[in-house]
Amino acid sequence: MVDMPVLVTAIATVIAAASGAYVSGRIGHRYAEAEARRARRHALADAAIIAAQSLRGALHTSDPRWTGREWHNVLNAMYDSLNAATPVLPPRMLHLRRSIQEACGEALGGVAVPVLVRIREEMEPAEFDPIWSENARDYLDVAIKALRRWREARDRNAYGTWAPTFDEWLRAEGRLPTGRTKSGGFTSLGQNVMSRSRLLTEPCGARPTLMQLSACDSQTATHA
Repeated sequence: MVDMPVLVTAIATVIAAASGAYVSGRIGHRYAEAEARRARRHALADAAIIAAQSLRGALHTSDPRWTGREWHNVLNAMYDSLNAATPVLPPRMLHLRRSIQEACGEALGGVAVPVLVRIREEMEPAEFDPIWSENARDYLDVAIKALRRWREARDRNAYGTWAPTFDEWLRAEGRLPTGRTKSGGFTSLGQNVMSRSRLLTEPCGARPTLMQLSACDSQTATHA
């Protein structure tokens, strides 16, 4: 005759063991997924930080022997690292690629514009401007700090990591030149400093600026 209390106890033990194994498996699976996401975030952040540090070092050195080819390599490493991180970057850091391009565009001219891939290697950087070069370097420091915060944040906090855009940072630091408007025009820093919009909207003459080349190149592609 079956001993019912013993049978019930045995069944309960089996159910409890199965349930425990299922729960443990689910927890282990979620933990493994979280670890994989964290490892990916760390790797992408590390790559972007290294690229930003290299770009900052290049701007600091401002080697006059460098041609568009050298800048092409260091800028592409920066842009590519941020492109790779785009799927997991927090929403308020998604602008970093554009912001860094703007910062470098002010310092370097057309060599910082990715759309000019086929001619960028042959370009020369814009005439050295210590003000905009310093702005670009300092903004890269801001970007690096934001990337480090994102890397080191707890999983639940990483999504909220943010960084100011280049123009927001210029304004907050009091570095946005007086008279720099979307319609263009000379600034209080002197006639050699013009807004990006002015450079892009001036007609392309026989000796266009590097940023005008970008505009002409885009117009040509549009009407082709």
